Amino acid sequence: MNYNDWINWKKSINTERLMVEVYGRKHIEILTDDCRGYWVFCMKGTQKEKVDIIRNELINNKPELFVDLGANYGEFTAGICDLNINTLCIEPNPKVASCLKNSFKDDDHVTIIDKVCGDVHNGTVEFNINPNYSGGGSMYKNVIKSWSDGRYSEIHNNNEVVKVGSINLVNTIKEVYGKIPSSIFIKMDVEGYEDEIMISVEDMLNDISWWRVFYEYNENAIRLAGKNVEDWKKIFGKYETYGDYTGDLLIGNK
Repeated sequence: MNYNDWINWKKSINTERLMVEVYGRKHIEILTDDCRGYWVFCMKGTQKEKVDIIRNELINNKPELFVDLGANYGEFTAGICDLNINTLCIEPNPKVASCLKNSFKDDDHVTIIDKVCGDVHNGTVEFNINPNYSGGGSMYKNVIKSWSDGRYSEIHNNNEVVKVGSINLVNTIKEVYGKIPSSIFIKMDVEGYEDEIMISVEDMLNDISWWRVFYEYNENAIRLAGKNVEDWKKIFGKYETYGDYTGDLLIGNK
């Protein structure tokens, strides 16, 4: 799956968007001008191990709400969609978010928010993306600039800044569902911004009977975001750890 393979595939199908079945469960829409969309097409889902971890947690504990934060094309949401758990899908990349809306338009229990999650509610922020690689969108320019894959060196520097709306997760949950859920599972993959989101939801989590947070831990992204790794560990380390999965950790209350 290198650059030339992707370009040749894109030319052969001659369409900007394509529906792809992932994990044998659901079709989702991808962008063919995005190499990550190409990976999803080739692999029929790029996150199977992580999806299975989350799916098992949701089946065993049946939380009231699942939050897919940094949803990208919605692979995690697609992997658990048949469980009919209320799902809040948040993705700030405008083009990718439009795919999400098409993929889940018939799923009444899935809500799509095309904004970035942060401290400011109903504000506007600058968000860094690479239109040819949707996997690295970040609030931090240094994080997206650091993406390096020798198979796709031709597109490493295709970065741009877009203005997107911003939301606070707690306020959004209240607005969408009218209340704070009694149990919640949050999946976070937001390229160096996980710590700030965790701080913003801590008070809410303290009032919830059961919660889990599955978050990406990437020390390089943390440093590139201008943050201290030890400070990061203090934020997440005070909670119970339920699994360490090579770059992702599952934490929660007892």
